[in-house]
Amino acid sequence: MATRNDPLAVWGANGRIILFSLRSFIVILGAVGILWGVIVTPIFFREFSIEHIASQIAAGEPYKNETLSQQLPNVQAEEHSSHCLPSELRSAVFIRFGIVGNINSSDDKDRLDENMSLLRNSIQLSLTCSPSDSILWLMYYWVQITQFGNSSEQIKYLRMSY
Repeated sequence: MATRNDPLAVWGANGRIILFSLRSFIVILGAVGILWGVIVTPIFFREFSIEHIASQIAAGEPYKNETLSQQLPNVQAEEHSSHCLPSELRSAVFIRFGIVGNINSSDDKDRLDENMSLLRNSIQLSLTCSPSDSILWLMYYWVQITQFGNSSEQIKYLRMSY
């Protein structure tokens, strides 16, 4: 016989089905949450490290080439991402800028030229995503005059930074 404190006894078989469905839904929702966390956590830490180092470079902190080189796979992943995320692309530019800043031009001109080209490409990619970022235009101007010399053609990039 059913008691007043046992709602399943009052609902009968339908109550058991509803309770089972509710419990199953909660378990599935928890599993989806865990799966989402497993997928998103590495992306979060990758983006955090790039943005943290980039902000330090922007503040003038020096970094060793080894530290910056360890970030290159993350930088390349951001540059080849199908999403246009201005903050991540901007961070990739600053990482590449830090690498270029550490190269002594008299020691390895080929390496400097290669990294300047990579920096220029990274800036162009970032500007396609965020064309109003003035610091990127200033950096692009600097790359252009460093690689190709100062000319009236490069002045337009300087104007874009204002």
